[in-house]
Amino acid sequence: MKDNGCNPSSESIVLMIGREMVLIPFEKIEYIETVNKRYTIHFVDINDNPLIVRSQDLEKQFLARPEFIRSHRSYIVNLNRIRTMEEKKLISLNEKVIPVASLHEAKVKAALVKRLYEAVRN
Repeated sequence: MKDNGCNPSSESIVLMIGREMVLIPFEKIEYIETVNKRYTIHFVDINDNPLIVRSQDLEKQFLARPEFIRSHRSYIVNLNRIRTMEEKKLISLNEKVIPVASLHEAKVKAALVKRLYEAVRN
């Protein structure tokens, strides 16, 4: 198993990439893009290449975590990596633009406000 600098825990996810198990800390993931059951994981470090995986339960694993939320049918975003929300889009700390569907807009806004409030309180 590739280490990637952390130990298996509730703060990381183990993915099968080919025949290799790779351990990825959730905090290193900026957002996940879904197209035809293929998940492209985009990382915080812009020098890391996006990782493309196929998994039927990947969405459930991310959406079970409080820092991840669906912003669009094709996007799951790490709220800890969002700088601001504008009309129908999120702007990440790396200046990536992530769409927000009308269906998810109120929920995303509420989750982002809650996350920011928690960050200020701590």
